[in-house]
Amino acid sequence: MQDHGITFNQFLIDDERPSIIHTGPVGMYEKIEEKVKEVIPLEKLTHVALLHFESDEWGGMEFLNVQRQD
Repeated sequence: MQDHGITFNQFLIDDERPSIIHTGPVGMYEKIEEKVKEVIPLEKLTHVALLHFESDEWGGMEFLNVQRQD
């Protein structure tokens, strides 16, 4: 979205109970998944924090849904 002057931030907390704050917008979940996997396996995520309910915050939940079904 940088082509449009818009940026999004997600935060990964790598602690005893790893968490992600915001999962990004729809369509970016593959990139977010890739970046999370550079730090920890997805299976280790214990919490997802969504600070408000808009698609730029929760749209990337798909990568977590797919991972949990495997």
